[in-house]
Amino acid sequence: MAASLNDPRIQRYVVVGVLIVLATAIWYFRMYSPKLEEIKNKESQLEELRLKIHEAKLKVETYDELKREVMASYYKYRALESLLPLTQSVPEFLNHFYIAARNNNIYLSSLTPEAANQVDFYFVSPYSLKIATTYHGLGGFLADVANFPFIVNAGGISITAIPSATEDLSINVDLTLYTYNITESQRMPPPHFEELPE
Repeated sequence: MAASLNDPRIQRYVVVGVLIVLATAIWYFRMYSPKLEEIKNKESQLEELRLKIHEAKLKVETYDELKREVMASYYKYRALESLLPLTQSVPEFLNHFYIAARNNNIYLSSLTPEAANQVDFYFVSPYSLKIATTYHGLGGFLADVANFPFIVNAGGISITAIPSATEDLSINVDLTLYTYNITESQRMPPPHFEELPE
């Protein structure tokens, strides 16, 4: 028995099959295709968000490490800053100078304070000295100056022999000692860190 399209039962099967294909095509083109594009867009957005989350986690780790480094650097800065007094303390400098000179048999001919100069964020106060001593005394004096509780540099050292040298005095020395100080407004404030959002 051959199937004939004139058979109403076959016609129903064909119509139902065409309706199923038509409904599937309508569903695919009207519902599934637009949603497929939306799904692809959402997947790419999800991937971007995952990438941003990963970068944020790395930044948080880096931020904490940088925060520790900044604080360590700040503490080192504070330690160095303690060597720069807030004001030019001439009496303290002269007291330390006198002790260093006395301990090393330094004979002072002249001590001339000069005008302080501002360099970057600090002030330099030069003191011109003329002293008489021995090489050993000069070395001990400069070593003591280097160990003052604040920064002092020596420069412009000129040494001449004394013609009638004795055991206590064999050289004349012209030199300049430089002391440094900083103003309160120039001091670095402690670092401020904003908390990262959770």
